[in-house]
This record gives sequence, C-alpha cells and structure tokens, in this order.
Amino acid sequence: MTFEKLCESKGLHQALLIDSALDMAYGDATRQGAFNTLAFEKEDKKTQEQINGVKKKAKEQLRAKIGVIMESPPDKYDEWQLDRMNELVNQFSIIKIKDKEEPAFTYGNAQKWVNMTMKYLWEIGLLKGWSCDQIHNLHIPIDSYILDALCFSSDNLYFPPRSDPDPKKKISSAEITRYVHPSDHIKPWSQWMKEDYTIVRESLNKDQRFDLVWEQYAWLCASRYRSKQDNKNEFTERLKKITDS
Repeated sequence: MTFEKLCESKGLHQALLIDSALDMAYGDATRQGAFNTLAFEKEDKKTQEQINGVKKKAKEQLRAKIGVIMESPPDKYDEWQLDRMNELVNQFSIIKIKDKEEPAFTYGNAQKWVNMTMKYLWEIGLLKGWSCDQIHNLHIPIDSYILDALCFSSDNLYFPPRSDPDPKKKISSAEITRYVHPSDHIKPWSQWMKEDYTIVRESLNKDQRFDLVWEQYAWLCASRYRSKQDNKNEFTERLKKITDS
C-alpha cells in the first residue's frame, strides 16, 4: 500500500503517524551492527541504493498488512506475526553480509521491525478499537535489554544459546541468571533465525505475564541497569514489582 492510498484509507494525520512508526521501527531493527554495518560500507552507494529499494517495497507491503489488521485484528496473532516476518526475510534475502553469501537481514531484524511498529501504534493510541486481550497478544520487541529483563523475571524461559550451532538447542533463564548480563550468553537477537524466535515465543506464550505493558517498564529498568544507575539487586527488585503487579 502506498502512502497516498493509506491517506485515502486512514486520513492524512493517521497515515503520517503510521508511516512514522514504520520508519522509527525500521531504524530500531537495523541500526549499527544489527544490519547496516553488516551489509555495506558507508561509501558503498550501490548496496545502499539496493537496500533502499528493498526497504521501500517491504515497507509498502507491511504498511498494507498493518492497515488491515488495525481494523480487524486476527484471531491468531502469532500466525499473523510469523507471516509478516517470513515476508520481510524473503524480501531482504538478496542483501548479503559483506563478502559473504549469508543474508544480512534475519528473523531477529524482522521481529524488531514488526514488533516495534505495533508497539508505537499502541503507544500513540491507534489501536483503541482493540480489546485488552488483543493488545496482550501482541509480541514484545526483543533486544539485549529485554533479554536481561526476561531472564531476571522468570526461571522458566528458554532462549537459543550463544555458542551452540544446533538450531534446536536451548538454554533456560535459570541457567544464566548468575551472570551480570544473561543476554551475553544468549544468541544475539539480530542473528536469530526462525527456529530461534520460535523457541522464545513458545516459552513466552506459556508465561502470560510478559506483554507490552511489562516491556515498557522493563526496558526502562534495564536501561538504568546498563547505565549502572542501578545494581543487579536493584534491577531485579524493580522487575519483581512490575512482573508481579
């Protein structure tokens, strides 16, 4: 869906907000080592132009799907989410890591683009027609801050380990909470493939506490921890309050 068609459907004001959410979320998903520096050097204008072309088409398709879902949320959000991620990964598959044949854009990047877009739309009030249950079913965006917060909030979550190439291997949060940053022992989110995201989502689906409301506060708590405003005990105590509330 082009921006012009979105304007016809939603009006200029809402269309601008949706477009802004998509662009901000794309930045969240791809900045620095998450995608951009893997795919091209600053002076590599040819690859940058190729990425811009893929992004434009991917954004139009995602915009169309989100425009529809805003009006009638699906009964099975997990399925909708996976479909969007598959589309994005397929569209970006022609963009390879520099000097390699591996795709630079992963399911980890895709989850961040979709999930941050939906989070922004929720935060600015464009999902007012959704029920509390439908909002609760939205996937939380995953990054290293949230991985730390999840590990310190539950002993019963599972993640892909950093050093094991087996796509079915997983590590429990209970095994790594002794570390200062448990996320250091989890496969980096921007390298996740479909199997990795599936491990995490299946784990989170069994523990219904971790929704966007939790994520908002947990990310801020994790930010304080990373900047050393809080120590580990203070961080876990803050998390306990928001997880139990």
